[in-house]
Amino acid sequence: MNKVHPIFRAAETSFQSTIRPNPHNLGLIKTAREELSAFLRQEGAETYLAAHIRRGDHKSAHLDYPSRRVPLSNYLEGVQHTWLKLHKEDARKQQAPVYFASDSRAAFEEFKATYKGPVFSIFSVGDQVLRELASPGEYFQSEFASLDSLTRTRSTRGMILDLALISGLWPTEKNLHPDATICAIR
Repeated sequence: MNKVHPIFRAAETSFQSTIRPNPHNLGLIKTAREELSAFLRQEGAETYLAAHIRRGDHKSAHLDYPSRRVPLSNYLEGVQHTWLKLHKEDARKQQAPVYFASDSRAAFEEFKATYKGPVFSIFSVGDQVLRELASPGEYFQSEFASLDSLTRTRSTRGMILDLALISGLWPTEKNLHPDATICAIR
């Protein structure tokens, strides 16, 4: 039994600091939500959609796509279709504001250049501390352990921020969350 105590302690720490973010991560989430709220006010919007594109070692269940990567056009269509469905009265007046989460800066740049509406992401957020948490590259599980400790910590915090903003997890009193999240089926 004594041999498994370290495993249980590690799991407890993980649940306390990841599943329930530690105070530092909660502060980062709060800052990110404040920036997103300011962005939405600037755009004259009260709500947003989220889009998540995972590249790296992620392979979708769709075998018809090259490298089993869902094309960006599918995400763009998903955003348009979802916004029309949820906001029929506003949809023709404006494009949905989108919070974009990804492990790929290239996917972010392509989405931002192609989408005709406002896009917010930790890749482009104003706060430098948050911007440093953006993924340093496409995520490959086999390579993650070889990254230095600071890069792994920042990347993990960035993933936590993205998770909070694409899902509405760990809400505050304002309870800022997306109307829907567009992502691919694994």
